[in-house]
Amino acid sequence: MNEKQIFCHNMLKLRKHLGMTQRAFAKALHIGVHSLSQIEKGRIPDRLGATILIRIHHCFGIMPSEMFSEEIPLNKAHLHR
Repeated sequence: MNEKQIFCHNMLKLRKHLGMTQRAFAKALHIGVHSLSQIEKGRIPDRLGATILIRIHHCFGIMPSEMFSEEIPLNKAHLHR
């Protein structure tokens, strides 16, 4: 898998690990449900910037570089409220 595919796969893995719906996960990341759905299918919308990596870190405790790792550390993922 290339980095884009790994990132997209990790988005899905992270959401499911946290037991969140697409709607709740998208809301936490300040993106649309359609955009999240596209990401989970392996297509990253052009308008989606690097800010999503910062949001993932702030919302769920996952470092940006970890989103591109085939072994995402789900054991440290949690929802910051």
